[in-house]
Amino acid sequence: MLWGGMVAEVLARMGVRTAVISPGKRAIPLITGFSENPCITAIPVLDERSASFFALGLARQTGKPTALVCTSGTAAANFHPAIIEASISNVPLIVITSDRPPELQGAHTRQTIDQLKLYGDTPRWFYQGPLPVLSLDLFRIMRQRLMQAFETSLFPQAGPVHLNLPFREPLSPDADPEAVAWASEINWEAFLESVKPSYPAVPQAHEAYKNLVQELAGKRGVIIVGPTVPADDPETLARSIGKVSQALGWPVLVDGISPLRNFKQHIPYLVTHYDFVVRNESLKEQLTPEAVLDVGFVPISKLFCKWLEDLDVPTWSLTPEGGCYDPMNCKTQALRFGAQALAQLMGTMDLTLPQTDYAEAWMQVEQGVELELEGAFKNCDVLFEGKVARILSEKLPRKTPLWVSSSMPFRHMEFFWKPSDSGVVPYSNRGANGIDGILSSALGMAYENRPSVLLTGDLAFLHDTNGLLMHTQFQGSLTVVVINNTGGGMFENLPIAKYEALCEKHLKTPQEVNIQALVAAYGVEHHKPEDWEGFEGLVTALPKAGIRIIELCTDSKHDIALYRRMLKEIALNQDISMVLDPLQ
Repeated sequence: MLWGGMVAEVLARMGVRTAVISPGKRAIPLITGFSENPCITAIPVLDERSASFFALGLARQTGKPTALVCTSGTAAANFHPAIIEASISNVPLIVITSDRPPELQGAHTRQTIDQLKLYGDTPRWFYQGPLPVLSLDLFRIMRQRLMQAFETSLFPQAGPVHLNLPFREPLSPDADPEAVAWASEINWEAFLESVKPSYPAVPQAHEAYKNLVQELAGKRGVIIVGPTVPADDPETLARSIGKVSQALGWPVLVDGISPLRNFKQHIPYLVTHYDFVVRNESLKEQLTPEAVLDVGFVPISKLFCKWLEDLDVPTWSLTPEGGCYDPMNCKTQALRFGAQALAQLMGTMDLTLPQTDYAEAWMQVEQGVELELEGAFKNCDVLFEGKVARILSEKLPRKTPLWVSSSMPFRHMEFFWKPSDSGVVPYSNRGANGIDGILSSALGMAYENRPSVLLTGDLAFLHDTNGLLMHTQFQGSLTVVVINNTGGGMFENLPIAKYEALCEKHLKTPQEVNIQALVAAYGVEHHKPEDWEGFEGLVTALPKAGIRIIELCTDSKHDIALYRRMLKEIALNQDISMVLDPLQ
């Protein structure tokens, strides 16, 4: 119990404020330590997979490490999908799995599996803890390893760390006379006085990069902003990107899951409809860039990424956290600093006045597509999946946190989300792109946050309905918009769809769940609007607390046909009136 309390206290002093805990006997020392610590909010979540994604969503919302605790055995295995997502998406998690002592290993003891490096090389760091012993030297070792775990979850590249801590029985909070006597002899304030976080300095762009900036300034290029956004204020990133864009005269092509689409005032050359450009051969030829500057993951559009891959032009990638974000294997050079540092560097330089004709040509297409989308949606009275994202972009309250599920919701955001100054901040599990834990992740994002929204398909929602188990513990407001097309509508958009029997049974996996009855079993509010007016009324003003479900029933075959037709027709209708200088 003393050991478990020390674990919680060290992490609290380092900066951990939340521990998500799944129940289990072997975790009692940790559960007691975290729940009794006045600086930490301990949140119980029954289902380990749900707990892990809730912790992921919470850490993504705050940008701070969240502790994630469970008992031994398969409970720990259920954390794995969320740890994979956290690793790829650079989300700080401190995963603490309780374990059986060595003498119980390999003897078919209940709830005992091999937990050494259970998650392989996915975590940033793994530590196998010792058995708790009344030894100051051992406590010192554990103190230092806990500090190391916290800092490794954030630097140099944020992500999950894993500590596996074994405990012997008895696992009871009853006072042990020997431990009480030993603890009374320790000066705990002196023991803990060195426990404090140490953050490294923010790297600045080196003078050597001035030559690179001059080289970029002489080219016709595009800035690509992917879905990943640092934990700091996205408006700061928008301002920095806007300054770089104006200095170079380059358009900024922004992914549908990036909040930069919702800070339009800071980015004069904001382009969101680039996918329509690559569906028009004439526009592709006229708007071919000579260089690319990218920030974060690549956009979701496969056609756009294939265009960039085929062009293979010089590419500079702002990746201050390290790693490779170039799945297309272009001529990419990694720049280990961020957009803010680049904007500051450009502010010190006397750059040649940028040629803005190229950016203006992109903006002409952007405005043309937006005008046609306005007309198309104005005349769309049926419940069409694509219009859901459009309405959310127009009607959500300012600065609403919005979690977007994988699959078709991503694509609807990409094609149909209307850019604005709303300050809406989208989140997603775009690292591994799975549908695991979507609801639980969104609940974590919404926990003690402003009223939030989740946009999801029916299968992703049903895959994680155990997340609703925590509605009695949930503090916040989450509106879940479920597009119910009775199965995996995304597969209607793939070549396999022509093999109807195979696709219908094994890929689309049709379902006939009564979602209203399902959520009623959890005691959760349910709405099923029959028209757009009803839907708009539900999302224009969000409740202050609780979880509610808005179910929209659509026809995937109809929607895919309309979706394809809109993309094709609108793309072919675009043209550029100005004459651009040909590439040299």
